[in-house]
Amino acid sequence: MTKPSSPPTVAVIGCGPSGIAFLHAIAIRRNKLEELGDDEAIANLPHVTVFERASNPGGVWRAKESVTKTGLERVNSAEELALATRGTQGSTNMYEALWTNGPKELIEFFDYTYQDHFKQALPIYMPRQLLLDYFITRVTRNNPEFFRPVKFNTNVVHVKYDEEKAKFEVITENKFTKERQIGYYDKCIWAAGINGAARIPIKIGALLKKGNFRGKAFHSSGIDGRVEDIKDKNILIIGDSYSAEDLTLTAIKQGAKKVYINSRSEMGICHETKAWPMDKVKILAESMPTEVIQDGKGLRFRPADYKKTMTGEYKFSPYLYREYIDVENIDVVIYCTGYDPNVQMLDESLNLIDGDFETSEVLPPDWKMTSNRFSQILGSVIPHKHMQYSLISKYPNIYRGLLQSNPNMMFLKEMGDMPLFEIDICAWLLLAFIMGDVEIPTRDEMNNENKEFLRECMDDPTVRYSLDENYKEAVDDHDLTLENYETLEDYETLGLTDSSDSSESSDSSESSDSSDSSESSDSSESSHSLKPQDVVNEKDEEKKVTVNFDKTSIPLDARDFNHVNSNVLMKGTSRDAYDACYPLKLWDGEKLTDKGMQIVDMNLRDDLSRARVGPKGKGCRDTFRDQDVFGFRSIHTGICAVPLPKLWLDIDESDPKLITSIP
Repeated sequence: MTKPSSPPTVAVIGCGPSGIAFLHAIAIRRNKLEELGDDEAIANLPHVTVFERASNPGGVWRAKESVTKTGLERVNSAEELALATRGTQGSTNMYEALWTNGPKELIEFFDYTYQDHFKQALPIYMPRQLLLDYFITRVTRNNPEFFRPVKFNTNVVHVKYDEEKAKFEVITENKFTKERQIGYYDKCIWAAGINGAARIPIKIGALLKKGNFRGKAFHSSGIDGRVEDIKDKNILIIGDSYSAEDLTLTAIKQGAKKVYINSRSEMGICHETKAWPMDKVKILAESMPTEVIQDGKGLRFRPADYKKTMTGEYKFSPYLYREYIDVENIDVVIYCTGYDPNVQMLDESLNLIDGDFETSEVLPPDWKMTSNRFSQILGSVIPHKHMQYSLISKYPNIYRGLLQSNPNMMFLKEMGDMPLFEIDICAWLLLAFIMGDVEIPTRDEMNNENKEFLRECMDDPTVRYSLDENYKEAVDDHDLTLENYETLEDYETLGLTDSSDSSESSDSSESSDSSDSSESSDSSESSHSLKPQDVVNEKDEEKKVTVNFDKTSIPLDARDFNHVNSNVLMKGTSRDAYDACYPLKLWDGEKLTDKGMQIVDMNLRDDLSRARVGPKGKGCRDTFRDQDVFGFRSIHTGICAVPLPKLWLDIDESDPKLITSIP
């Protein structure tokens, strides 16, 4: 392996979680080398310059006016605030009241635990501002000068690779003075975040304008300060993924009369929820708005199938024999349609390629999926011509964060449902590449390893569901989701379990509806209590791995098809941690460790949380954030999660005693 003979210079674009993680990885390495007295190695550490367009660190985790208690300065004027939170593609800061939609246990750091920071047990899901303070304090508590290498209020205008100099030319601009500078660096790390620019569907916007829609319309990132637009109003959400879920619940908390969720593909997280608070939500599945009606106050939706064609493009195919759906008296349209990575500053030769693999490039002509417990139901499904690589947060021209055509160009970003955790590991891996601890393969080797990983993904039912349109269609046709097959008895009916397991769960075969009804009879306050930690039982490879729930035992390989952070993807993250010598051991060189399996277990439990909300009806006020805390505990301290002090709908995020009120 080639070690640097002199300290490489590194330009980092962005000081959100990714840029912070890279600086922290260097700081930890420096501390260890200082303990060892290795002055030569310290002298060869990278010289890093971070460019951040905002006035403070934190990236999208900041709300526009949020200030942590770590001594960071507040933006002083409206003009400065606008500049500090607006890039060339617009601000995508989180809104003030946002909560996490994944378990906090999956984003806890090895060197600074929640117990270190909060000094108490916490609920599964957390408000945005508390986690922002947590990960900022992690890096500044022992190093007040941590952000010294960061040039705030600085936009990166353009980055290109100068072949003659063998360096990156980085043009930057001060947002206030407009002064431009040019710098040259050995390495460049894009850490600007995948939520860089709000994506608004042009056709729907044009439809509303053409039809003189009378209501308001804005992107989910602009929700702050709009309580008056929500209370007692009918809201239409465009999109069905995580932001749609959170904005729907936020709208209900703020007093919305009714919320409609328009879903074109039925693939989003919203479809996993069985019941919504007070029966205020209606999902308009497999449909698209086609006309403004009711004199500008309503919308007509046409039922349509949304599929990927053989050319790799998506297309709406209207259902000819289904009636139109008219929704009247819509007051507000909120686009929960996601974001595009903020990569406009990168030269075309350095950019991400958001494309698909040709299946023929990856799989041999006679390929067949490894037999699994769904094979007997689905049979042998012929793969689609194109693989949707980007849907598992992968890109054809990127290898473990390295641009294949120029490995000195690196991308530091999350890959799944554990963003801060994955970013932290990726930062260590990129530093290991830079320092020569991990050898950089040839371009052909990178490409071959990517294809081998894809083949591994295609053997996992959950991941193949996202990669392969044909497999997704087969799964949907058979309605294979945990929503419909929740108990062990259901799986036995399908022949998906060993008979030896039925005796272990013979008392656990009551339906989820009846169990939910009994557990949720008192909806006025949280009825969940802390229970002993559950156990993940590992059996022979010939037998399934089961996760023991309070009343249900679910086969691990029968997890929800709509969730892509499955075992095979967890293995990829764990192998990166292993190669980078990340202190948290998730992989032992051959398989996931107990802590790695614990993460998979909690991911599965989180998947099930939406399907177990209930009972349905106007009296239900539960959300997935009010679920049983059973099975959620820190992989670092072993401390179990505790219930919220009251139902999530009744919690005021602005309450300064929010955390201290938690038992």
